Amino acid sequence: MKNIFTTIIKIIAGIFSILIPFFLVVYIAENLVFIHDYSILKWVTLLIIATGFYVSGLINRKTPIKWFPFLYISLLICIPMRSIYFPFFIFVVLFATISLFLTRKEFKKKYRITSLSIMTALFVYFLLSQPLIINKQKEFLNVNSVVLWDFSKNKANILPKQTFRDINNNDFQLQSLKNKTVYVAFWATWCKGCLQEKPALEKLKNDFKDSANIVFVDIALDGEEQWRNYLTKNKPKGIQLISKNEAKTRELFELSGIPEHIIVSPEGHYRKERDIRNAYSILSNRDVLTDFVNGKENNKISIEFIIVKITNNTSKTFEIVNVDTTEYFMNKENDKAFKYGSIVGNIISESLKSENKIPRYVYFGIENTIQRNDSIINIGYLKTSDVVLHTLKPNETKE
Repeated sequence: MKNIFTTIIKIIAGIFSILIPFFLVVYIAENLVFIHDYSILKWVTLLIIATGFYVSGLINRKTPIKWFPFLYISLLICIPMRSIYFPFFIFVVLFATISLFLTRKEFKKKYRITSLSIMTALFVYFLLSQPLIINKQKEFLNVNSVVLWDFSKNKANILPKQTFRDINNNDFQLQSLKNKTVYVAFWATWCKGCLQEKPALEKLKNDFKDSANIVFVDIALDGEEQWRNYLTKNKPKGIQLISKNEAKTRELFELSGIPEHIIVSPEGHYRKERDIRNAYSILSNRDVLTDFVNGKENNKISIEFIIVKITNNTSKTFEIVNVDTTEYFMNKENDKAFKYGSIVGNIISESLKSENKIPRYVYFGIENTIQRNDSIINIGYLKTSDVVLHTLKPNETKE
């Protein structure tokens, strides 16, 4: 009886051991490394599962194997991680099984080494199959980010056929937009990164609202009720669709995660473009669009946005600061307030409209910070430059 009680305690401890790597990875990704959209990276899920089940196996290394099926209760952690879908869940179970297998000394060493090699090879595959982007600031999307690798960005594809559903429950295919340039955003209401980029996406739509040959389509990988509630509350522009088969959509469009965007040429070729800022130049020029879908990178826009705090009002020296992305910024030169994520989009939009050169660096110098109701407003001025600045003197005003 005592042995059974001890075994049950170990099994329970093994089940909850999955929480150790889960919270550790979340803490590192959100507070130390700032991994962009870590929640949709498959290798993150596999790392958590492999580590958690290995710890679980160590706790239960003397537990009879007949008790091991109970340890798979830990896989419920995949529900909040949204990892229970075919065929990926097969790899999740495989990683859990191999991790437990590695802790059992009764199996020959050569079999354990072979299993570890297989798991390592699969992990490297998933690690490299999705873009790895490190944000320089917490929860900041796309701007000031470092792309460590993205082996999918140079691929151009023929638009696959799939039927989606619109807000009126009518079937809709992207092929019906033939001879149009189509900007497609894949998103979901549960996706934090998707919601963070919505203001920039809506700004893009608004800037091209007078372009008859450009169509914007949002495709939700979501639940029907959540999708409709969001549309009712926020009323986003463009064609709003929902996937009838999320797994099939991910497979056909090779979506390693969301948010993801594709730009479709009038000829029906498409290519992924994660950065909304780059859409301005691609959508504004047919030659740039053609080069883009054919994998040429000559015309991509790269802007680094830097928030600084003025430390000396005379010399205008400054120090770089991190700010909350929910804060507002007011340009004292025109008294316009804007959200953090819309600053670069505004700069690109105005540059394209005026045919001015798009700058390499955009600085916002904070001179004062106030709180109005529940909002924090940073008051200062914008400064653009093609070189790194060490002082931030305001632009000269014309009389």
